[in-house]
Amino acid sequence: MGIVVANRKLESRLSTRQLIVILTLCAFGLRLLLLGSKSLWLDEVNGMRVALVGQASLWAGQSEGYHPPLYYWLLERWLSFGDSEFTLRMSSVLAGVGSVWVGSLLGMAWFGRKVALTATALLAVSPILVWYSQELRPYTLMGLLGLIIMLAATKLLTEKSLPYALLLIASMTAILYLHYFGFLFIPLQLFLFVILLAAGRTTWQALPRLLVAMGLSIVAYWPWLQSEGAARFFSIMTGGNSYVSNLLRQHFGIASESSLLVLLAIAGGSIGIGLPLSYKVAQWLFAENRLVSLQKNQRWQWMLIWLFVLSLVVFVFPRAYSLKRQLAAFWPLALIVVAWFWPWEERFSRTLTTLLALSLCATLINTVLIPKPQWRQANALIAATQQPNDIVILEPAYMTIPFNYYNQDRVQQAGLRFGSDAATLQQTIRENERVWLITHGTDYDSSDQNARWLAENSRLVSTYNFYRLQVRLFEIDR
Repeated sequence: MGIVVANRKLESRLSTRQLIVILTLCAFGLRLLLLGSKSLWLDEVNGMRVALVGQASLWAGQSEGYHPPLYYWLLERWLSFGDSEFTLRMSSVLAGVGSVWVGSLLGMAWFGRKVALTATALLAVSPILVWYSQELRPYTLMGLLGLIIMLAATKLLTEKSLPYALLLIASMTAILYLHYFGFLFIPLQLFLFVILLAAGRTTWQALPRLLVAMGLSIVAYWPWLQSEGAARFFSIMTGGNSYVSNLLRQHFGIASESSLLVLLAIAGGSIGIGLPLSYKVAQWLFAENRLVSLQKNQRWQWMLIWLFVLSLVVFVFPRAYSLKRQLAAFWPLALIVVAWFWPWEERFSRTLTTLLALSLCATLINTVLIPKPQWRQANALIAATQQPNDIVILEPAYMTIPFNYYNQDRVQQAGLRFGSDAATLQQTIRENERVWLITHGTDYDSSDQNARWLAENSRLVSTYNFYRLQVRLFEIDR
């Protein structure tokens, strides 16, 4: 029997809220699975390093150039609970579970009870959401704040409510201080307004309430925009070292210093064109029951099923994490829309059961089989076999950050930059008899100067492969 059919008996005894609570508790249990079993990786440990440096350094633009300060302020306080992998990642677990709960409320506000139940189930077992609920990074919290923003905006547009206005101002301010991508929720609220307007659920008179809330959020954010920390971010974006500026320069010939203005112009133009177009499309869909016909259209149903299954494969495949972590913040909104196609009804029980089962399987594969870079295991190996005159060399140098977290001064270490010459290596290991060389699994180049010097002046004793790491032990010829 399908999940929905099996729960019809439950629905006769339990309210929608009780069913949502049960699904949310299941989401909590799934996110706790093997929570502390994987090593902290570079970005997680670096986040703790930045948090411990303090807010003054962040506002002065000294310790972190890519993010506003809120996440590190929260992390600094969370560290007081402990520094084990389980304890640290519990902060993201709580944000992930909160996203499931708030997602159910938003699904209820947008589409009603049956869609809210489906949305809750999809959010509970989504592989990308569970993955980032088990990682010490800000993206799950960003997803939670995004859901709160859209819920508060929906309520503010459909009814006059001071509490929801205050909630919107607070959540918008928080997401702006959390991540620069938080600005994307400004146009998302405008698109929400035109869709609700086309559906007849709001009026033009409600728009000023939304705009005032947004404006007050920007006012609260203004001190950060005037800080040296924000200035550093803008200098990175307009410099030659950001992904965006490099992409625009290499493929479109746009100077790096103009890249941010170009992006803002593209965004403004897209919003200016997209808002009236979205209104017209929404008006057409809401007329003559076209939206209901779309929901029943078999071709659309099958296309969405295949896209959903493809997303499961992509979210499990261990690559493109730079893109996935940004997508994770917006994926809850997408799942709520997807849930509209399959409300919690008997006629969709087979489809919904299959998709939830596939999503759960993908999540279990992610949780159980896909590791993170195994810094804890690499450190344990070196600690167990090291000798008094050993040194650990890490290449590139930033790998010293996760290594030091687990090393705890048990063995001396040094980091080398990409492309450093052999003389630097010789100077670093001048008094050592054995060298542990740790590189990213795909970054070791046997033709670079350090590798050639080691090949000529040492003996390779052993090689150990960990996920995304390779450890080589050399004995130096003296």
